[in-house]
Order: sequence, then C-alpha cells, then structure tokens
Amino acid sequence: MGRNPIKENQNPYFRARKQAAEWDARLESRERASELIGIAAYSELPENAM
Repeated sequence: MGRNPIKENQNPYFRARKQAAEWDARLESRERASELIGIAAYSELPENAM
C-alpha cells in the first residue's frame, strides 16, 4: 500500500504535515504527528452532542 491517500486531501493541516514530513519522517503519520505535538489524532462527538 502506498503512502499517499487515495483522494487528494485539500485540508491545510494535512498539506502542512505532509510538507513537514519531507524533513522529519516522524510526521508521516497522523497518529505520530499528534503524539509529537500533544493533540488527539481523531475526535468524536459524544452521542448526546446533537
């Protein structure tokens, strides 16, 4: 499986991370990048939020 997504992602955060990954391989995955900067890789709304 390749390293690029199937669909081209236009999200500015995704593009910035992929550009930064050219210099730091630890930023190639969303999960690893989130660990490095201290944020959640994914977020979910609680069931009663809507």
